[in-house]
Amino acid sequence: LTRREDFERFDGSLVKVQTFEPVRNNRHWQGRLTARIDSGAGETITLDLNEVKQNSKSRKAGVSTVEIALANIEKAQLVPEI
Repeated sequence: LTRREDFERFDGSLVKVQTFEPVRNNRHWQGRLTARIDSGAGETITLDLNEVKQNSKSRKAGVSTVEIALANIEKAQLVPEI
C-alpha cells in the first residue's frame, strides 16, 4: 500500500503499518483499516486495533483505534486472512 487510492481500495482489510515517527510511542501497528479522513492538517488513516492481538506497547496504551497520517507511513502491507 503506497498511494491514497490503495488505502481507499483496501478499506476494511487487515493491514500492518510501520511509521517514520512514533504514534503513541509505537512505530509498528496492525489492525483493520476502517477509515480515511481528509483533514486540514493532512490525510490520515484509522486502524481498528481490536481485530488483532497487539504487542505489549499497544496494550499498555489502552487504545482501540489509532489515527496515522499518510505522510508518516514508511511501510504498509496487507495481512493475509485465512
